[in-house]
Amino acid sequence: DFEYQKYLKEEFDDYIDWVKKNYNKYVVEVKKIVNHINVAVSSYYKSDFISAIREIKKVVDKDNLLSCNARMENADYADALFKARVAESTENIKHKDMLHIPFDRRNIVSSQRFSLSGTPCIYLAKSSYTCWLELNKPEENKFFVSAFKLLKPKKFLDLTCLTWEELETENKSDVKAKLCTFPLIIATSFLVDENIGRPFHSEYIISELLMNAIAQSEKYDGVAYFSKKFSDKRRYYPINVCFALLAKFDTKKYTSDIEDFEWTEPMALREYSMINWEERYGEIVLNSGSAKAEEMEKTGPFTLIAENVAYNDTIMYDFDKWLMKKMKFMAGKNSPL
Repeated sequence: DFEYQKYLKEEFDDYIDWVKKNYNKYVVEVKKIVNHINVAVSSYYKSDFISAIREIKKVVDKDNLLSCNARMENADYADALFKARVAESTENIKHKDMLHIPFDRRNIVSSQRFSLSGTPCIYLAKSSYTCWLELNKPEENKFFVSAFKLLKPKKFLDLTCLTWEELETENKSDVKAKLCTFPLIIATSFLVDENIGRPFHSEYIISELLMNAIAQSEKYDGVAYFSKKFSDKRRYYPINVCFALLAKFDTKKYTSDIEDFEWTEPMALREYSMINWEERYGEIVLNSGSAKAEEMEKTGPFTLIAENVAYNDTIMYDFDKWLMKKMKFMAGKNSPL
């Protein structure tokens, strides 16, 4: 943990060198953003939190960052979202329990990668498998999932650019936005070896400051980012994408924009696995030179439980489809605190 700042600066130096060689006309803008982030970390370590937030707000307020706006207006992308909870089967998890921790229980909200202590967030992912990994692989009977729809597009700061070396092959129209956003991706994507049981995480400093800045901004509702549980981001895209939305407080129990969401009743993976095989799958397709095999080759193998299989050959892929197609989406109800 104490090495975070040192390695962050080294990564930034390498990145700026690369920008100079490949996109020199943008290097001044990139340097400014890098400087804001470095100052924010230094201020945070000095317990000058106001200055730290101010520095990241300067980055967020810029008009040249990458957003997910176009993608979130695509129903095929925005409607395939999932949220999960770990609970005992005896807890009787209900529809209302799947939105976010209510404001009258904010005392149990801990600091996480993209959340603030005491501030509830709505965490969504592009697959139930990503939810399962993020929750540290809970038992099937304790893993409850709901599918979500966004009835109104949400504005996300997009931290899902892959690697800066690959920018040369990307759409040239948004290269500047990607170059200016990537320092935030670097700062929020560190893996720390001693990750269990630490009350403080240096690698969360910028991500938490970012959520603070977003809370004060009207430009974004949250962030889109890659789960750090996957070793190869490109190979698993888009199922490895996560979203963090700040719940909006307005003297009610749940977020004031609750009408912007619909979601299904929660279902445990164990319950799904007990549904009749033919009812779940419709028909069994043997993967031997079929179109499905070609699709598997196109999407790439997906390593799951030490086996080399495609995600669309896993029970969780079918679980995702079942939740979206068979379960009823319902609006949430708010109530005074």
